[in-house]
Amino acid sequence: MIPECPFKNDCAFYRLFGAEPRDVLRMIVDTYCLAPKGYQQCWRLAYRQDKGASPPPYLAPSGHPFQSLR
Repeated sequence: MIPECPFKNDCAFYRLFGAEPRDVLRMIVDTYCLAPKGYQQCWRLAYRQDKGASPPPYLAPSGHPFQSLR
């Protein structure tokens, strides 16, 4: 079981797509809003801390735009 990301509510990507009813997209959104490092923080928060700016809302953790949800 994947623990809840404590920063989901602060995640722009999650705010945009977190209410998506389709299961496949929900799974993608949850994965993208959870950090791979022990699921301790939203990867977007880590990006903001590392780069000093928030990533664009459609940017996936890979660094590429997530075209499927545009």
